[in-house]
Amino acid sequence: MKKRTASQSPAFELKQKSLAYTTRSQPQRWVFVLTVILSLAFLAGGWLLNRGLSFTDDDIPSFRAKVSLVTHFTESEHYFGSEDQVTSREIFFQADMQSGSLKGERVKAVQYIDGMAALNPVEVQPGSSVLLTPMPASVESEADFAFVDYDRSRVIGGLLALFLLALLIFGRRQGFRTILTLVFTFLAIFFVFIPAILNERNIYLASVLICGFIVLMTLLLLNGANIKSACAVLGNIGGLALAGLLALLVNRLAVITGMVGDEVMYLLYIDDVPKLDLVAIVWSGMVIGALGAVMDVAMSVSSAMHELASSQPDLDERKLRKAGLRVGGDVLGTMTNTLILAYIGSSLMLVLVLMIYQPDKMLLINSERVAVEVLQALIGSLGILAAIPITSLVAARLYAAQHKKQQAGVR
Repeated sequence: MKKRTASQSPAFELKQKSLAYTTRSQPQRWVFVLTVILSLAFLAGGWLLNRGLSFTDDDIPSFRAKVSLVTHFTESEHYFGSEDQVTSREIFFQADMQSGSLKGERVKAVQYIDGMAALNPVEVQPGSSVLLTPMPASVESEADFAFVDYDRSRVIGGLLALFLLALLIFGRRQGFRTILTLVFTFLAIFFVFIPAILNERNIYLASVLICGFIVLMTLLLLNGANIKSACAVLGNIGGLALAGLLALLVNRLAVITGMVGDEVMYLLYIDDVPKLDLVAIVWSGMVIGALGAVMDVAMSVSSAMHELASSQPDLDERKLRKAGLRVGGDVLGTMTNTLILAYIGSSLMLVLVLMIYQPDKMLLINSERVAVEVLQALIGSLGILAAIPITSLVAARLYAAQHKKQQAGVR
């Protein structure tokens, strides 16, 4: 009759099942509450530190309205030389106000279609949801309000509500935690990080703090304080550190100036905006752009190794490390594609314009705007590549050490 080893004893098996159940259960309540409190404190402190900055004295309100009737239009022709001619239109309409002090009232408004402008809005139709602004007193017009843009907030809000509802239905408690992390991430970027840049804070330091906050907050809220989260955090730190160092290096080697789009000119020529470090902003964009993908890969590897260590506790550190690298290799290909396709999709219009107006491929690749997009994708991919072995190495070491402690405790 074979003698049972400690690792085969009923007590050890029961302890392993209990451990697996505990680590797979929802994150500890106290960790969740403490993380929420500290996150709110960080966001409130960042907002208070950078609030109160205003760049314009003009307070021109906009109001939501729905077009009820298009009454008439006027046209004017402009000639350039003997043959060139453009036509501008003024479309007069009535609209029912849906916000502001005039809510429920019908007002007269006008939409300008400028024949000399390269881009013009679609002409309004009855039923169109629009944004209106009061007509300046210096402008003589039969209309009291002017068309600003179409009101897209309801479409965006409806799709957002559907997304959040789907998260709650399919994710339940974890879906709620996911929504909370998204809210905190949004607040961190738009109420702490952006104001910090505009208040001339150190952009490099602000980027590091925001990335660190997002990583810790997200992983603690979703997974709690455990080995799985610790492995993912360390993998993120390694991947982002490499991405940041590479971004610093390539910005210098590629002579990046930060002049990567027309929007930069607006920043430079607005008197109230402080002088910004454009190169630091490009660096920050590269690091933050890589953050989501690196966090995803690190968590995927850490989670897979957690499940493997829970189901096969006898695996040693070497086998766990190899398994983690294999998982990371499978994730790497699709995640790198995801990252590169995301950058291409976000700049597709730019790519089309440059392909048409810059047929010389060498000049196209070397234009700073295209070069920055390419460098962002490559640096993000290298950050992912670095996160995989770091996460695998740390997870294998920690799970193997945990298994040895459990065996020693049973004996």
